[in-house]
Amino acid sequence: MTSAIKKFETGEIGHWEIQADTGELFWSDEIYRIHGLDVGGEIDVEAAIQAYHPDDREKVGEYVRRALEEKEDYQFEFRLVRPSGEIRDVKSTGVVRLHPDGEVRSVFGVFQDITVSVKQKRDLEEKSRMLQQAEKLAKFGHWEIQADSGELYWSDEIYRIHGMEVGSEIDVDAAINAYHPDDREMVGEYVRRALEEKKDY
Repeated sequence: MTSAIKKFETGEIGHWEIQADTGELFWSDEIYRIHGLDVGGEIDVEAAIQAYHPDDREKVGEYVRRALEEKEDYQFEFRLVRPSGEIRDVKSTGVVRLHPDGEVRSVFGVFQDITVSVKQKRDLEEKSRMLQQAEKLAKFGHWEIQADSGELYWSDEIYRIHGMEVGSEIDVDAAINAYHPDDREMVGEYVRRALEEKKDY
């Protein structure tokens, strides 16, 4: 292992390589750990693919085949099943290495455990979904104006409160013009003071 690769290896990222002529598979120590296996145990491509979730194995095998036979680099996410039954979310990147004659010498790749980030993303999506449901039930919404661009964001419920199609184009001026004529100047002034004078309202 080169010093650059040693420096690259972290607690959740490892590297691997498949030799095109022999099919021999090399795993760095961290990949064994991500798989929940003892470092240095015997491993081959078929056994590695069988370690993945049954619904993902065909996809993984196809990516490996295309890399070796069609010289296609790849990057994808899938699920790994450890011997304990624990499921981990992982990301694999494969880069084809060629001989001078253009034939495939090997496929070198990076393997990363992304379970934590995937869970955080799912949790955020679930919280967003629950917030949307709460807003719909309570008839309230949320919004945000970007100070640098003036871009306005409305949640779905604000569109509904305004009687507008969810996701339709909206800006600050159009939003202010949706209010009663007697209230527009007041609303505009509050927005201006928030953006220019940092005043809540």
